[in-house]
Amino acid sequence: MIEKMFLSLKIFKLKIILFNIIGLIILIFGWYYLTMFCAVYTNTQIHLLKDTFSSFGLSLVYPFGINLIPGFFRIYALRAPKKNRKWIYKLSQFVSLI
Repeated sequence: MIEKMFLSLKIFKLKIILFNIIGLIILIFGWYYLTMFCAVYTNTQIHLLKDTFSSFGLSLVYPFGINLIPGFFRIYALRAPKKNRKWIYKLSQFVSLI
């Protein structure tokens, strides 16, 4: 039993190391590709930076909106009349899955 646990732990560590190495290789390749793109097309650097920052900012902001909608439904379900609470709560669960 303990041998199986140590074997699975070794396999898990190996998978983590391989995942990190492959991820680093892909990251370096992307960095190299982006550097070459900006070296060839020098007029697009400002547009690339603006688009990068806007997409990064949007990716930080939109999860708040998406996660607040089911929360509003759940708060409303707590304050709703007793007969409507169940389906409003189910609606909030459905919206959170989307």
